[in-house]
Amino acid sequence: MSYQSNAAEKKYTSNVVANTTAPTFSGLTSVTPQNDGSFLLTWSAATGSFATPVEYEIFVSLGTVTAAALFVSANNNIEVASGFTSVKVFTLADGATYFVNGSTYSFGVRALSSTNISETNTIVVTATAIASGNIGGLFQSTETALASTASAIASTETALNTTAGAIASTETALNTTAGAIASTETALASTASAISGTETQLATQVTQMTSNNSTMSGYLATFNTYLGNLNTYVNTNLSALLTTFSGYLATMNTYINTNLSGLLTTFSGYLSTFNTYLGNLNTYVNTNLSALLSTFSSYLSTMNGYLGQLNTYVNTNLSALISTLGTTSSNLSSTSSAIASTETALNTTSGNLNTTAGAIASTETALSTTASGLSTSAASVASSATSLALTQSGLAADATEISSAATSINSSANALENVLASASVSGGTSMQIEAAVTNMVVESEEEVL
Repeated sequence: MSYQSNAAEKKYTSNVVANTTAPTFSGLTSVTPQNDGSFLLTWSAATGSFATPVEYEIFVSLGTVTAAALFVSANNNIEVASGFTSVKVFTLADGATYFVNGSTYSFGVRALSSTNISETNTIVVTATAIASGNIGGLFQSTETALASTASAIASTETALNTTAGAIASTETALNTTAGAIASTETALASTASAISGTETQLATQVTQMTSNNSTMSGYLATFNTYLGNLNTYVNTNLSALLTTFSGYLATMNTYINTNLSGLLTTFSGYLSTFNTYLGNLNTYVNTNLSALLSTFSSYLSTMNGYLGQLNTYVNTNLSALISTLGTTSSNLSSTSSAIASTETALNTTSGNLNTTAGAIASTETALSTTASGLSTSAASVASSATSLALTQSGLAADATEISSAATSINSSANALENVLASASVSGGTSMQIEAAVTNMVVESEEEVL
């Protein structure tokens, strides 16, 4: 049989002659926590020759306590009548304090005869509640939990608002960076326009050089004609020429030194002007490129700083944005890579312009060397004329050598004119012009040799 109570019951008293024998009782057998917030206590019935009927006193205390601490009147919860061997207990001895889920309690049971003689077993059984028995307490706990949840939600909203502000600030910074990049692109466009203007000036200079080369070709053609006529005349009138040839040679040498020197000086001037333009272009590009590279570096540094701050903030406060901001970071990294590639291309362009300037300077040196070689050839002609006075065969050989040299010079001049004209028409680069002129000079030197 099972007995269940929440309140203390009146003790049964008997008017029979007092029996001082205590019941024989083995104490509490088991304690089982229940889902309704109570504990089910069970025991075996008391035996012996004590005065009947028997009652069972239920003792309960919070926590794990000793028998001496448990079996005191303050912990006497209820008395269970004879015939019952189990009871459900819902509160502590005060009848108002309900069991709380997760808390541990100590229980004990003693048998009491009708003459109030109690046995003294010291069996203490502890158990932990698996539910709270006080519904009001549950509501209060739930209310407390809801209040904590509301506070947490408010904190989360504050954090989200802070995060939104940070994101807005980041967007403003990114817009500022985008404006800076746009300004840089405008500066690059201006630089490209300046380079285009310089290229136009170079094309004009090439046209002038082509015209001057045509004039020089006319002089060389006239010189070649003079040499042909001289060769014919010498072969036909050798004896008569021996006297007058020195005069002709002197006249020819004067003509060459006067006119060819002027042409070479003019041509050298044009080359100097052309080199100056290239130097100015190189200086302009280096000057502006340095500023652009500095600006790019500053923008990239600022952009990387913003990205670092944004990445740290998002990882700390709003993990949900990582995917979206990761995409944005990737796009910005691609932009940085493109800008770095542009920077590399500009560096390469600067290097190419430096190389071109050096090559043109080398070409100028080679042309000056060629002019010197022409002067030397004129001296060789005078020497050959003296040798012609010795033998007719020697004179004829020298005349043939002079004619061959003149033909080579004429061919080289024509080749130079063709190269410059072709470059002007086709828009060839200065490096292509340099290569063609260099090959022409080498071929001319080989033919003269």
